[in-house]
Amino acid sequence: MTQDLFTLLIPLLIFSLSISSWALFLLTKHDRTYAKLTLIPASLILAVAVPFFFTNLIGRAVPLPLPEKFNYIAHKTIITENKKTKIEVWTATQNGTRLHVIPYNKQTEEKLQMAERAKQGGSEVEVEQQAGRVTDADQSNIQIRIQNPENIAPKSP
Repeated sequence: MTQDLFTLLIPLLIFSLSISSWALFLLTKHDRTYAKLTLIPASLILAVAVPFFFTNLIGRAVPLPLPEKFNYIAHKTIITENKKTKIEVWTATQNGTRLHVIPYNKQTEEKLQMAERAKQGGSEVEVEQQAGRVTDADQSNIQIRIQNPENIAPKSP
């Protein structure tokens, strides 16, 4: 999964490395005026390309393992070529909310569907890893704790 995160940044890394190597070449082998004539437009292109690249990535699911403990918000099973391949899970932790993408696992999907039904009924759903952090390939050992709405905000007498 973290390898998928790295692949999202490959175009930016290649572009940045090529600009840096070109700049070093110009600064060491040629007159400084060539460096200025090349580096100023290149830095302007970089200044325009980087925000466009990152705004294109905003909102995409992060290919990282699920947190050890989080509140469930929602999930969606991703189907590619008539085969279930991934599950996007929207999580809420102390650091905020995040959309994670994990490999598809039938047990995990069933547990998340149970959490979805409880959430639709107004319950608060807390999810926790049973044996600490798991590997990228296996996310199936999650434990779901459901709090009834009465326990979340008790009625005052």
